[in-house]
Amino acid sequence: MIVALLGVLLVQALTGLFTNENTFLYFDAPLVKLVGYPISNALTEFHEEWGGLLYALIPIHIAAALYYWRIKGENLILPLITGWMRLPAGFAAPRLVSLWLAALIFALCAGGVYWLVM
Repeated sequence: MIVALLGVLLVQALTGLFTNENTFLYFDAPLVKLVGYPISNALTEFHEEWGGLLYALIPIHIAAALYYWRIKGENLILPLITGWMRLPAGFAAPRLVSLWLAALIFALCAGGVYWLVM
């Protein structure tokens, strides 16, 4: 489910960069001029349709979390909020491989977003 949600969000983010708004405001996304209006119109339509898929996946995801909590007795919601989860015996806690690598990836992503938007 996480892969499906992240995949749909990625498609939404990428197509959203090429969308336009055909209203009196004429708001265009940052990359519309790279593809032209005919392709932008098609991507805008695709972007709007895939938004519905996201709205279908969210309740399924919530239902699965509630299923794990009520039926399987595994609370996944509280660890999501607090960041702490008690692991079963024999499981080692996951570790961040490198704080510098994580900082570099974050900086590159932030710089890329800034470059796209500005």
